[in-house]
Amino acid sequence: YIVKSWGNEYPQLAANEYFCMTAAKLAGLSVPDFSLSENGGLFVMKRFDTTEEGENLGFEDFCSLQALGTDKKYDSTYERVARTIKDFVSPEHLSSAREQFFATLVLSAMVRNGDAHLKNFGVIYRHPRGPVALAPVYDIVTTTAYLQKDVPALHLAGTKKWWSCKILEKFALQALSLPSKQATLIIDRVAEAVIEAAKLIPPYIRDNPEFEEIGNRMLSIWQDGIDAFTASAPRG
Repeated sequence: YIVKSWGNEYPQLAANEYFCMTAAKLAGLSVPDFSLSENGGLFVMKRFDTTEEGENLGFEDFCSLQALGTDKKYDSTYERVARTIKDFVSPEHLSSAREQFFATLVLSAMVRNGDAHLKNFGVIYRHPRGPVALAPVYDIVTTTAYLQKDVPALHLAGTKKWWSCKILEKFALQALSLPSKQATLIIDRVAEAVIEAAKLIPPYIRDNPEFEEIGNRMLSIWQDGIDAFTASAPRG
């Protein structure tokens, strides 16, 4: 397991990540098993690079795949991430990898996760010469709950800003070969998942009043993110 705590700089970070990852799970994305400790102090995630039998799986993050050091994890583009997926994911897993990556990008835009850098994407494989798949989704947090003016970690369409639905749909078609109709379905599915995950936050606030400030910020941020997509011009 991987266990994360938090400090004064990012209060309630564990619950923040828990609800963001819950949205990912509700959207049908591949996610590791995860939980939140009873006191809200710890986010616990089961390692996805180890099998139930204790076998270690191969894992490479996108810094490694793009031959960049860790200090360069913000020095890339989502277009290049799309090309990396094409270059390294096995053909039989490529379609699902592209869908998952696009859905993750949409989710990050909706919940304002400004930390989707190269080390937060990876590939996984059992044997060096065996099939390679995109790793499960991990490390999704509403960063603007702490950094109000936070922006996406990497460039897309030549800019680091929260993109419109139209820009993301264009990216899906041009960089990921996802038809417009399919991109629209993914966007709608993610929006529904964020709405459902948001319903879980008020009851948690009632039981954990120390989460009220961050929780209410998240609810407002998520609603703005959803509105930015649902208020767009007709798509498809």
